[in-house]
Order: sequence, then structure tokens, then C-alpha cells
Amino acid sequence: MVPIGEYYGRDNTDLTDYDAFVDEVLGVTLEELHIPDPEDRESRTPQLNHDDGYNRLRISYSVGPYEYEYHLGKGNGRFEPTSKQRDNLALRIAELRERYSIEMNRLEIVEWKNSVFELIRGEDLEPEISNESINEEELQSLDLFKSKLYVHSPELISQFEGLIPGCEIVVVEGSDAPVALELDTDLDVDRDIKEQLANSLKKRLVSKMDSNKDFEYSTVWVRGGNPDVYTYNGNGELLEN
Repeated sequence: MVPIGEYYGRDNTDLTDYDAFVDEVLGVTLEELHIPDPEDRESRTPQLNHDDGYNRLRISYSVGPYEYEYHLGKGNGRFEPTSKQRDNLALRIAELRERYSIEMNRLEIVEWKNSVFELIRGEDLEPEISNESINEEELQSLDLFKSKLYVHSPELISQFEGLIPGCEIVVVEGSDAPVALELDTDLDVDRDIKEQLANSLKKRLVSKMDSNKDFEYSTVWVRGGNPDVYTYNGNGELLEN
């Protein structure tokens, strides 16, 4: 769920109109992939100093049978874009790029299968939510994952330090989600374990947010296995993977 737009470029990359470009990119992503939630989008602060010869735009999202049950009802939440949809999206993004100064000679569309995504909504940030701790069983499950927490200002580091053992905290100023927790493993972990972890960590995040509505639309994403990566050139043409 939630298409995430990320950009990796060289130090001297002109980012003057990056925000406007990625905003349009995410808009056409929702349109081309028929995503039912217009708010289901997130842009990340560009990461520079990636001098591998390419300026990459990456669009990541999860696919599977349960992705949009919240919006479409139980049993109707399947989200699995076709190759034609991905190719059309790549061509539209290439056309958009021509109207902006941003450089992009690689586009990656990344699909995570059967991951678990939790969105923190306003009703989750109610005062009666109590502090949540991690039990021993969840600690053992966490050992399977690498965790990274993205926060949109340096002031939030101390607030979320110690959320889970060994979690790296990264500041991405200007990102859409106030806080975004991501857990990854190369192992094909059972979905039930991922769901339990995502739900528990969502509650633990909320317990550190002090009922502050500014944290609405924070996210938890638990992923396992390796994603499918579709790579296109700057003209929107699919390359051999």
C-alpha cells in the first residue's frame, strides 16, 4: 500500500522543482494503478551523494490480496497492477519529467508482495491509548528484521529513541509522513507474524505520540522476502532486469 516516492541523485542535482514533480508523479501513480484512496501517497526527502552515474526515482508499494480491504471491504482488497499499468505509469512519469528541471535517467517501480502496512489515523491518537511494551515473543520476531524509523524533523529523534532495539533513526525533513517505521528481512516470514508485529508497533508508536494529531498519517510497513523491481530508463522504456 501507500506508494512512496524516493529520489537518489548526485550532490549537484538541481532540486528546485522536485516537490512539484514528485507530487505529480504520485498523482499519476494513484490514477494509473487505480488506487482507491487519494490520500494514499508519501514523498521522501531526496537522498543525494549517490554517484553511480544515475539519478533514480523509485516508486515503491505493496501488492497482494488484502491491500485495500479497508476501503473496498473484506474480500475485495486485492491490489496487483498489471505489466501494462506499470509500463503506462513509466511513460507518463517520463512525460512529466520533460516539464521539470529534475534529472531522472532511471525509474524503479518496486512491488513488495504480501507485506503488512498500517496507517495511523486521527482516531488512533486518542488520549486513552496506554503505553505499549514489546513482549518476549515479539522481541524474538524482531530479531528477524532490520528496522529503520524515518522522522521529518531532528527534534523527533529523542521522542522516538528506544522504540525498538537496534532501530536506526533517519531524519528526512519535508517528507509527507511525520513518522514512518519500516521493517525488512530477506526471509519469507509468515504473514501472521508480520501482522502481529505491525499492529503491536503501531500501538507502540502511538503511545509515544502524546495524542498529538500532527502525527496523523504516520506509517508502519513490515516487509519480508525480496521485492520485484522493474527498471525503466528516462524515456519510460523497460530495461532488462
